[in-house]
Amino acid sequence: MARIVSSLPRSRFERYGVLPPSDLDVIYIDPTEQEFLSNIKGADVLWISSLDPIGADLIRASDRLKLIQTQGVGYDKIDLAAAAEKGIFVCNTRSSNRFCVAEHTLAMILSCLREIPFLDREYRKANAMEARAEFTRHRTRQLSDCHVGLVGFGDIGRTLAFYLQPFGCRINYYSRTRYSQKIEEQYRVQYLPLEELLQQCDIISLHVPASPATVNMINEKTLKLMRRDAILVNCSRGELVDSAALAQALKEGWIERCALDTVWPEYPGPDHPLLNLPPEISDHMILTPHSAGFSDSSFIRMLTSGRDNILRVMNGERPLNIQNGI
Repeated sequence: MARIVSSLPRSRFERYGVLPPSDLDVIYIDPTEQEFLSNIKGADVLWISSLDPIGADLIRASDRLKLIQTQGVGYDKIDLAAAAEKGIFVCNTRSSNRFCVAEHTLAMILSCLREIPFLDREYRKANAMEARAEFTRHRTRQLSDCHVGLVGFGDIGRTLAFYLQPFGCRINYYSRTRYSQKIEEQYRVQYLPLEELLQQCDIISLHVPASPATVNMINEKTLKLMRRDAILVNCSRGELVDSAALAQALKEGWIERCALDTVWPEYPGPDHPLLNLPPEISDHMILTPHSAGFSDSSFIRMLTSGRDNILRVMNGERPLNIQNGI
């Protein structure tokens, strides 16, 4: 009987009604290195979160592994080369959470523009008049008046561009490869080189995966290219942003606001630079705990996509969304 080792809890499958095939032996483990090492022998499939680190030593310790299937879009925690050496497919569930991530990003943008967290907090302190006065001291922009720059134009970037269309804002995008005129017209976007996009746009939204080319792509140099009243939004991966440089940028006024669904390290401790800003600075920052990709619909799509891929491999077929080029 084929064996699946899953770091995804049994309760998640039961909650969303997407159960692994009954003819497979599924072992549910805690996502620790020791648990993976203890269960890798005899495993045909690892079914994991996109945040679980799967290194070369673990992969080489496997004896019959055929597939590493992530629940989410990310796969940067997996040693792709080691998996390729052993002929093991590494697959993600591309596009499964694009709608809710785009929605979350849009919510972040609007919350920053309207200063929702600050106004809500001050109102609850019975400081309504003071909060209103403080709000009117700032330049208050409508989204329709903004120039939005999308860094990356894959499934999530395109979905966000579609969601932004009714607001009437100007949208540019940067990607390593420029898309066709047909695609640009469909999403009402225009291409800009990265440096120009950073310099010109009111809102910069990141939609690229973590890779050696993108880690710390938002750093002291690129932050200083941005407009002083710019808003930085990251609902992608925390590794894209140099947290220390961003903290400095907020304190010294290189940019005005930011909204982050994820930072690096993934779950920051109390000494993290972005958690130790003065109150008047932290008022201009929104943080959420890497939850942009969560919704009932996205979990159902992710689990169904992963289950179907596992069945393909068990039936001797090639899976979908292979990320390590084998």
